[in-house]
Amino acid sequence: MELDNDLLEKERREQEISANKRTIRGLYGIICVVIISWVLTIVGIFDVDNNALNTAFTLALVFTCIPIIVGCFIKRSESWYKYLCLICLCITCALTIMELSFHVILLYTLPLVFASQYKDKLTLWLTYIVVVISMTAASVVGFYYGICDLNVLFYSNYHMEHYINQITGAIQNLNFNDNPIYFIIFLVGFPRAMIAFLFVLMLRFINEQSRKDAVKIARLQWESDTDLSTSTYNKGKYEEMIKNYYPKVGRIAVIFWDLDNLKPINDSCGHHIGDIYIKKLANAIGNFSNNARRKIFRIGGDEFVMIIESPEENEPEKIIDFVKKTLVLEELRGNGISASSGFSVGFGDLIEEVVREADSNMYFNKKKMKSRFDIKFK
Repeated sequence: MELDNDLLEKERREQEISANKRTIRGLYGIICVVIISWVLTIVGIFDVDNNALNTAFTLALVFTCIPIIVGCFIKRSESWYKYLCLICLCITCALTIMELSFHVILLYTLPLVFASQYKDKLTLWLTYIVVVISMTAASVVGFYYGICDLNVLFYSNYHMEHYINQITGAIQNLNFNDNPIYFIIFLVGFPRAMIAFLFVLMLRFINEQSRKDAVKIARLQWESDTDLSTSTYNKGKYEEMIKNYYPKVGRIAVIFWDLDNLKPINDSCGHHIGDIYIKKLANAIGNFSNNARRKIFRIGGDEFVMIIESPEENEPEKIIDFVKKTLVLEELRGNGISASSGFSVGFGDLIEEVVREADSNMYFNKKKMKSRFDIKFK
């Protein structure tokens, strides 16, 4: 149990290190966006001030280097290191957007965040296509009918038409764009689509890695909680739930089972036969493990406990009777196997009393069986 917990904690640390690496890759992605914008400006597609590009690239590079340099001097599993990585990512995003003025792109990527929670790739990519189309259409429509960005300067709420009339009426020699839709699509829609595309790739990558990490954690958690030889919960899980879970539950029923005459079986036939009998008992009880209200624990070599939440009327008796019939069938096949049982019903806040009573009833029945039971060896 202690070894399993160590493995679980080790896996969690490794996954946190992997998450930190993915965050740093996000910083790399921002630098790539700036470089692409730089190239597109050089070839004449973008119209961005060179000083703004230089500033954005320098700041992105500085805040990318900070977690990398710090990571060289500390363990990257330190709990505070992830906060440093995330803070640098946030600052880099904010400064880059401020310099390059690709505003409101975060709002357009919001649907992608929600789409990323679905496991299939198609949902995310279809959402991306809809986002690109809708944000381009919104830019075109907003140019004519939306509230103009210039209102921030002039403290008003005019549409673009007002400013167009002012410009064309007052300054006749001013060059005015006679094809704004083309420029909106390529100078507004295209860069936003590019950033959204990068956002989709990052979301998909993080989502896939998170899923793999969750599978690893679930596997280690299962191994930590499970008795691997019988596939029931182990004693450690039993003690944890007795302490933290069942006291908060309403009515409960506790059933104890203990194999009869296991020691003579081990002495006469060998421990491997005893292990087979233990597994047969576990399998007989396990027929009832498909109900979420019932949990089965192996708390000793041949001792099993079932705890039932909100038990139905006569449910413990029916389960005990079914297990007995299953073991009788094993006896008819030549396996002289039987188990004593006992149960008790009560409330979760008195779980320890209910457990003691069930255990006591099981040992009382075991003493009665001992004098009558004539064991048969395979």
